[in-house]
Amino acid sequence: MVLLAIVPQLIGHTSINWALKHLKTSMIAITILGEPIGASILAYLILQEGISSFQGMGIILIFLAIIIASRKAGKHL
Repeated sequence: MVLLAIVPQLIGHTSINWALKHLKTSMIAITILGEPIGASILAYLILQEGISSFQGMGIILIFLAIIIASRKAGKHL
């Protein structure tokens, strides 16, 4: 339980803080939406959890939104 609290805090939040120094805050906010995608994929691979069709559509929509937002943010740099 301690590792579940410490490791995500150290890796996740430290990398977000590092990214805030190098990228726009709007881009960081958009990419944080990818966290459930990563969690779903890891649960599928490691825990053999199923992904329903609605979850799959949600993953695709969020992923497309991140791609579209990152392209728009890149044009304003």
